[in-house]
Amino acid sequence: MIRAGIFDVENELTEIDGIEDNTFALTGLAANTDYKVQVRANCEYSGSAWSNPVEFTTPEETEPIEPVSCDPTTDCDGHSYPTVKIGDVCWMQKNLAAESCVTSGNVYAYVNAQFPDEAANVATYGLLYDEEAVMQGIGSGAKATTTTGICPTGYRLPTVAEIETLGAAYSADELKSTDHWITGGAGSDLSGFSWLPGGCYSSSKDNFESMLLEGYLWATEEVGGVVSPAMYKITYYCSTILMRVENHTGLSASVRCVKEAEPTTFTCGTSKMEDAEGHEYETVQIGTQCWTKSNLRVAAGTTGTDISNYSLTNPCYYVHPTLDANLYGYYYNWPAAKMACPTGWHLPSLTECNEMLDYVRSQSAFTCGGDPDNISKALASNDVTWTQTSTDICSIVYDQTDNNATGFSAIPAGYSWVSPGETTVIVGQSSGCMAQFWLSTEAGTNIAYLFALRSENSVSVPETRGRSFGSSVRCVKN
Repeated sequence: MIRAGIFDVENELTEIDGIEDNTFALTGLAANTDYKVQVRANCEYSGSAWSNPVEFTTPEETEPIEPVSCDPTTDCDGHSYPTVKIGDVCWMQKNLAAESCVTSGNVYAYVNAQFPDEAANVATYGLLYDEEAVMQGIGSGAKATTTTGICPTGYRLPTVAEIETLGAAYSADELKSTDHWITGGAGSDLSGFSWLPGGCYSSSKDNFESMLLEGYLWATEEVGGVVSPAMYKITYYCSTILMRVENHTGLSASVRCVKEAEPTTFTCGTSKMEDAEGHEYETVQIGTQCWTKSNLRVAAGTTGTDISNYSLTNPCYYVHPTLDANLYGYYYNWPAAKMACPTGWHLPSLTECNEMLDYVRSQSAFTCGGDPDNISKALASNDVTWTQTSTDICSIVYDQTDNNATGFSAIPAGYSWVSPGETTVIVGQSSGCMAQFWLSTEAGTNIAYLFALRSENSVSVPETRGRSFGSSVRCVKN
């Protein structure tokens, strides 16, 4: 037999006798109070002794939070779902039960000898979706924050960050529904999320598992520019934390969707462009066009830096071994440059480049010496040092504090290339004294246009280069 003693803040002992199990629950404790617990085993003959105390403070008593609903939604089969707003995210309050809009993968209704009523199971716990069914073909080049998957129109799959934000704000008990769990496993649902114990399906075992005991939910995350599924669960026996399921191969789980963010108004010069890996880029308005004002540094969609891929046709990029990529960006061959800009943006064409240059030439504040051709200084960054020397007052290197009147902020990253017959890529050739940016327009077989600035020159015009060269990339808004 085990005897326990609990001391309150006044150090007064209350003994608890007759405990037969190795674990027991303390009830009736006051909120926001310091306690310490000691345990003693009452040995039959001798040697009974108290353990060292375990000290803790009970949490403050909190008022129940009234869940705030947001707009309900309906799936492709006409099922309606109540919703709840937790923080800034609007969640479905029931598990998804959509089936007719699944075009690939497998969907399961939980049914076995213990729970034979399929219709009732689906009505309460929704359906279980495997990885392919929940993602519906979403993968490379997508973003977790825009991955709709199997969710209804206007809703998307939740991200890992959103699930973990729930876990940080609420205990598992506060996330679990107040009913449908096995006796003793229900939660307080203080969050209003109503996490349900819908169990899962294991394809390796060909078996349904854990209804009433565990609730599994899908999420998404971005890894190397590819959206991948992730899975979390809450169990009946743990009232504190939700857990990530590290190996979910072969498992089918429930789905809760979140409402997509309302479109925000984009204001060039204030709003930023975000690439497929989440990097943000400041923007600048030049005439009627909106340009990014720093060099792209995203790897998504390219095949990396293997010399065998330094090609006229295979997309590849290079990173300078010493220059800061956050400032100088990556070097892309032309095939990679064409796919590097994110949705809503594109690699500028020769026509668009000329329109931008014509606008700059038309503004006296951007020209040097009254010559509309002298516009290099107005386009070149004054945040980095351009090398070389020149006595031409309109060159980029002459009094660099006068540079960048347009805000374009051209960075002299140079270029990358491979000498004929060589096997080593030269990265950053002419860095410090040259900036060049790919354009989407072809100039002939294996040749494409780019826009270049040189430190000693005052004039900037489009040029041509072999498509295997590595150059910087700027994007223009659609």
